[in-house]
Amino acid sequence: MTTIGAPPLLTTTPGQTLAGRLVHALQGAKPVAGVIERLRQGRGLYALHETIPAARPALLAALYRALGGQLFVAMPTADAAERAFTDLLYFLEEDEARSVSLLRSRDEGVGVLESPSEHSARMAMLAELADGKPGVILAPLGALRQYVMPRALFKQSRFTLTTGGEAGWDRTLHELFRLGYRRCDVVSAAGEYAVRGGIVDVFPPTADRPVRIEFFGDTVETIRPFELESQRSEGTLAEVEIVPWSEIPRDETLRARVLERLDAQENVARAVRSHLESGAEVPPAWLSLAFDERETVLDYLSEHATIVFDEPGMLATLERALDEERSREQSVLLEALASDQLSVRSADVQESLLGEVIAPYPRLRDLAPSFARTRGVTFPGGIESAQSLEWLPHVVQSFVLETRPAEHFNRQIDMFTQSLRDWTQAGEMIALVTTGAARTADIVSAAGLAVGPLDMRPDGALLGVVRQAHHDTQRAHTAIFVDHGSIESGFAVPELRLRVLGDREIYGQPPKRVKIRAVKEGVPVTLADLRVGDYVVHSVHGIGQYLGLRTETILGATQDYLDLAYAGTDRMLVPVTQMHQVAKYSAAEGATPRLSRMGGSDWARTKLRVSESLGKIADGLVALYAEREMARGHAFAPDTPWQAELEEAFPYEETPDQRKAIDESKADMESARPMDRLVCGDVGYGKTEVAIRAAFKAIADKKQVALLVPTTLLAAQHYRTFASRFAGFPIRIEELSRFKSKKAQREILRELAEGRVDIVIGTHRLLQKDVVFADLGLIVVDEEQRFGVMQKERLKHLRASVDVMTLSATPIPRTLHMSLMGVRDLSLIQTAPKNRMSIKTVVVPASDAVVQRAITAELDRGGQVYYLHNRIESIYAVKNALERLVPRARIAIGHGQMTEAEIEPVMQAFIEGQLDVLVATTIIENGIDIPNVNTIVVNDADKFGLAQ
Repeated sequence: MTTIGAPPLLTTTPGQTLAGRLVHALQGAKPVAGVIERLRQGRGLYALHETIPAARPALLAALYRALGGQLFVAMPTADAAERAFTDLLYFLEEDEARSVSLLRSRDEGVGVLESPSEHSARMAMLAELADGKPGVILAPLGALRQYVMPRALFKQSRFTLTTGGEAGWDRTLHELFRLGYRRCDVVSAAGEYAVRGGIVDVFPPTADRPVRIEFFGDTVETIRPFELESQRSEGTLAEVEIVPWSEIPRDETLRARVLERLDAQENVARAVRSHLESGAEVPPAWLSLAFDERETVLDYLSEHATIVFDEPGMLATLERALDEERSREQSVLLEALASDQLSVRSADVQESLLGEVIAPYPRLRDLAPSFARTRGVTFPGGIESAQSLEWLPHVVQSFVLETRPAEHFNRQIDMFTQSLRDWTQAGEMIALVTTGAARTADIVSAAGLAVGPLDMRPDGALLGVVRQAHHDTQRAHTAIFVDHGSIESGFAVPELRLRVLGDREIYGQPPKRVKIRAVKEGVPVTLADLRVGDYVVHSVHGIGQYLGLRTETILGATQDYLDLAYAGTDRMLVPVTQMHQVAKYSAAEGATPRLSRMGGSDWARTKLRVSESLGKIADGLVALYAEREMARGHAFAPDTPWQAELEEAFPYEETPDQRKAIDESKADMESARPMDRLVCGDVGYGKTEVAIRAAFKAIADKKQVALLVPTTLLAAQHYRTFASRFAGFPIRIEELSRFKSKKAQREILRELAEGRVDIVIGTHRLLQKDVVFADLGLIVVDEEQRFGVMQKERLKHLRASVDVMTLSATPIPRTLHMSLMGVRDLSLIQTAPKNRMSIKTVVVPASDAVVQRAITAELDRGGQVYYLHNRIESIYAVKNALERLVPRARIAIGHGQMTEAEIEPVMQAFIEGQLDVLVATTIIENGIDIPNVNTIVVNDADKFGLAQ
């Protein structure tokens, strides 16, 4: 291949980031430059053909950097929007990346509650759009096809409180209620407000932290931000803006208008009118009934905004599928209405479907006038018929930018480095964007290839800035650059002689997913958990009753206090700075404690009795663990370079708690005292990764590892996880469960005894007497609470001098008690991973419409569903009923009485995405983790216990 001139990336400003150079290069491509030039000249729609999805985030960054303003991207699915969002954070500079937003669909499903974080992000985005702020907005079809609060009303409803201003006490409280904020005792999430004395705490969606507003009469004296966790305020603000929390204000005029328009729908009115008249909120699905103006998010865009259509043909196809599905749902609902099966009692969970009957969603054809008002770009995908694109404005001019998928090497390093050599000799520019930049750079350098140097930040982290070495003439025309970052997939642009590869192409690993928004809810705080009337325990004064927060001025200092009542007329004010001395009282459900008397000796005697009791327990536990404490275990060697390579290959970002648990377990293993550590954390918080790294450390020191799990399904899952993480390393992993034949089990046991198996993952089969290890160094017990006393006794014989790690989301009280007392070491993983959304739990009366909407909503976004039904005798009837409710769903059954030959293909098909719904018993309860399963429907949820 003959090259002329230098690759475009090397002709730009020295010191620019690699991402910046990539975007600059794309701006210089003739087709892209042509589109940008036409868009700058005025309105019109321009097509950019032959672009693959992997290259489009970089193209969006190029368009935004060149045009500025508001760039609105209409995408087919929420998953596609999230992936583009992640990539844009890499391709845009740090200050630009802060302006990238993801507009999620408003949750209108039956019985579905929208989380404060998601709702807060939505309302904050509407506020920014109403102000005309520049930014990139990624919107899936579902968000595009929803009505929103009219822009004029949104701007009219917002108000600003200013320090020293006459806001009016009653007027402020009335407006907070009218705009949809929920009153509570203590603000613990966005969209809430609390009132006590002359103080109002409120958490607007546009604010990073809640604010505490102190009034003197009708005048605002101070505005102070405060922390959710500690409730402590710090600093002052000159003003705070309050924007609507609900898109339908609490307004009697609007309610009357909705009731009037309901009269046109007799059946619907009969089912829900009394529900609405009782004072219930007007549901978001009825937004178009409340306002005369039917507006969408497009009406919030400025006149100079740019709209990008990502595969408009796919948008039209998905719309048809959604309309067909909703038509079927409406038929089911109307049949229920006609037969009086829809009662007033269930009206509150049917409101969304009713809303679709009386106030349908906007269609793409309804949005055509809004599309035509602005300039736009379309990324066509495949064959698109003119009929399906009637809603799209006429394309003024078409351009072609050929982009190709990047080659996949899947850890075949020799093939990878040889390809790099071939590409550089052909005069191409290669950008390697990976989460293990240092390791990748070492691999490339070890192959004798030149690597563009990386600048370092002051803290030592890779910044990804490349500079062309002036003295290095070899790199004048070709170069390989390695940058620390994460992109969904790589791509190639032949016109630019450019290739971009990521972790997926080089190592076969999924990219890191990033947190989409700041969490404004669910913080594990002490004070936020308290409600007026709750009983609390003060470390010095004993049991009292919480009466709320008070602001007092004492000795000239004004601060907030917890107001506690004690026996008799005793009262105590505890400063929030000392709230660590106060804990919520816990006891058997319904138990009412006796309040302590301040200054008396009752509490001291109580603490003494508890201390003596704890001492007796401790003596027994010490005796129980004396043998283990005195035993000398194996002190493992420090981490090896292979350990570092394994950890760099982790496709996610460790949370601080996870990193601490990893470091603590490694320190335990390197000590001669046998490890006995409990790693406690919620499902999906990263406990398995802690075990993976400990297992690798043990194997690197020529020791064997046993992973004990309670179910065959969990054993199969762990086998897949460990095999995937240890791919590329000379490690032998075997699974020992009833899924294996007797012959296969005997062979595994023989090789295990000979030391030829490094890791064995198994169920209770591992506890049998014929299981012998050549040199066991580590035992990992997952879900210890699922094993009985006799099984644990057998485990004790195995682990007298062996390191033990126990994983559990819900440890039994004895295990947790030993850990809290220090007899067993404890690592808590309380921080959710950055890509993890908060779980929404909704308890509703059983209803076919509820189940139908929950399943179809999940299928619409490409996910899968668990349907938990814990009665084998009726599980097949449930499957048949679900097939009638959701005909398009692929449904299968899994339960504990199925044979190995029956259940294994079902689970494999479900894991591989060949099934949509798995109707199962509690066989799935032990940590079965399939990332694509986002919804679980639990039938008869009241019949399950805490651990389940």
